[in-house]
Amino acid sequence: MRATQVKETTALTIRRWKMAKERTEHREQGVWSSDNEQDYKQEMKEFEQRNSALLKKKLLLRRTRKYRLFPTRSQQKTLRKFMGTCRWTYNQAVAHFRATNESNALSLTTLYVTKTSKMTRTYPDGMGSPPEWAFETPSSMRSNIMRALQTNVKSAFSNLKSGNIKQFNIQFSSKKKSPNFTFSENGRSAKIEQKQSAFCLSVSKLKDIRVKMDRPVDITSESDIMYSNGFWYVAIPELVEPDPYEYRGTCIALDPGTKAFMTGVDLEGNVLEFGRDNKTRLNAIRKRQDAAQSLMAKFKNQKTKSKRWQYRSYVRAKRTFMSCTAKLKNCVKELHYKTCAYLTKNYDAILLPIFKTKEMVKKSSTRNHGFNKSMLSLNHYQFRQLLLAKCEVKGKAVVVCSEMYTSQTCGRCYRLHAKLGSSDVFTCPHCSYSVGRDVNAALNILCYVCAGSLQVYH
Repeated sequence: MRATQVKETTALTIRRWKMAKERTEHREQGVWSSDNEQDYKQEMKEFEQRNSALLKKKLLLRRTRKYRLFPTRSQQKTLRKFMGTCRWTYNQAVAHFRATNESNALSLTTLYVTKTSKMTRTYPDGMGSPPEWAFETPSSMRSNIMRALQTNVKSAFSNLKSGNIKQFNIQFSSKKKSPNFTFSENGRSAKIEQKQSAFCLSVSKLKDIRVKMDRPVDITSESDIMYSNGFWYVAIPELVEPDPYEYRGTCIALDPGTKAFMTGVDLEGNVLEFGRDNKTRLNAIRKRQDAAQSLMAKFKNQKTKSKRWQYRSYVRAKRTFMSCTAKLKNCVKELHYKTCAYLTKNYDAILLPIFKTKEMVKKSSTRNHGFNKSMLSLNHYQFRQLLLAKCEVKGKAVVVCSEMYTSQTCGRCYRLHAKLGSSDVFTCPHCSYSVGRDVNAALNILCYVCAGSLQVYH
């Protein structure tokens, strides 16, 4: 039944691609009639209904892949102009919300996106219609920014209602405080084409941006263009067919940490360590990052006669800082993906405890700043979310549980070692059992979850 439905969806998708291609060719030739347009719209409607039904049944999963963009200098200038206009439009909408408490995307689009409207526009004091240079940016990008503000306001009100926050204040988007920015493009305006030996992304008013990807992708929904740490990316949603779940008796328990990113013990008694050698590499990158940040502060506050030399030195230090930040994130991301790939390939059930990093950092009064920084940079929560998403696609099971006293409990006599501290080796004071600290914790997680003694969240 499931295979038949997936085949039908694949056939419908191929039919949709062919119809879109025929529509473009016939419209260029001038032989596209109104009846053809009605048939095309009906086919698109059936396709969307079919996909939404399969998504509800979990027969197809929506996943987003991020691709690196390589724009030319002129294309970068245009993208920065789009980004600046979207930021200005967002800030206008935030100011309007603060003055009137109006956050409806359609109303804000009428006021700050559309050039002409039959509706009567009413602006707060000191605000008016957008200037002419704002209309050089595609209206689809600016209207998507309004929907982003509406989503932010809705989530803030829901958190306020549920008691997660006591009050909120929607902040303006600052180029200085938040240089990373994301703006969206509609699926009907963006497309991927193959030009010679490379793939190119085309959006409204900007064509042929070189993109790094291994296969062509059909953009059917809203995609995000992101600027992060000096690099440009595009995030494209895709529909993925999940593998069926099949349990073959392979299970592993993981213990998250800092010296070794993950330590695992499986049912056969094998001990695995992930990311043990990455600490030296990450510390070296972090050291360069801190040095560049210190130089940025030094050149920014230094008073010299040569302003040009001071500015160039600051730019070089900032470029080094952004490069180290991107490299640090990429190294951690590589560690996450390689660990997930190995686990989903070799095990059917994965036991992963919750590693509450922020609470540990708040309570750590004796630990130094460097230890806290290295612990936060490993992004254990992002790894858990990635593992859950990958296991859903690969047909594997993840059991998220507690790790209460798993490091301090002896794996042989099951007594508590309250004075363990930060020692790397667990030596039981009662039965003299000696084993690695993380190995002992992973073994206890495996035993306690199988026995039903640890709390399981999902």
